[in-house]
Amino acid sequence: MVNHRQAQELLTAVTYVGRRGRGRRLIALFACTYYAALRPAEAVGLRVQDCHLPTEGWGRLTIDGSRPEVNTQWTDTGNAHVERGLKHRGR
Repeated sequence: MVNHRQAQELLTAVTYVGRRGRGRRLIALFACTYYAALRPAEAVGLRVQDCHLPTEGWGRLTIDGSRPEVNTQWTDTGNAHVERGLKHRGR
């Protein structure tokens, strides 16, 4: 189990990863998994229109699908992520 201090340290540490905004994407991924309890594939599948974030207080994320990472040889498109529905939930 991760406590709040550990989560904050992780979010700070990933800002130093890679180039060209990779750290910002990792912050978003890990923040969604920690604060919103999303699965990693659900966080990757988030779009801007799915995020309802007020300037103050709590926001809302509408989870419509999942984008798990798979080996590119197993996809029809050659992409590393495939669009899937949510596990054990209807649309």
